[in-house]
Amino acid sequence: MFALRQLDGLVFSQHEAEDMGIRPGSHAVQKRNIIHIHKDMVRGLVMLEGCLPAMHLNPLLHRFVHYGLQTAKVGALRWFSMFVFERYNKKIKGLVKNAKTPMSSIASNITIEVANRFMTLAEDSEEIKRNPCCCMVSGRGRIYA
Repeated sequence: MFALRQLDGLVFSQHEAEDMGIRPGSHAVQKRNIIHIHKDMVRGLVMLEGCLPAMHLNPLLHRFVHYGLQTAKVGALRWFSMFVFERYNKKIKGLVKNAKTPMSSIASNITIEVANRFMTLAEDSEEIKRNPCCCMVSGRGRIYA
């Protein structure tokens, strides 16, 4: 974990950042340290594999071996990571219940989610209790009120 944190970049003091030519407060990795961090990463993975049975390890754990060399090639990986996109993509994929009509499936699931949030708020709101309204969700011949 310490090797991963180092590859993510350290925040340097204002004086050091100005000497390095970077904006104070930004993350940076010193090139001279990357090889040592890479070796620490590999050593840590070997130790982890020695401590746990093979069936407990995810095969994608192998990706960490490449992080040091990728950092040396492009810089701090936080600027090139697709993690946020991949997580959002997973959320959208989870909304698709019918692969034949993905757009309508996403639309109906979002409508249901909004209706659920509305009903949750309605239970807590005095104004809505005094002036009730009806929320309807419909789709393919079915109406849910």
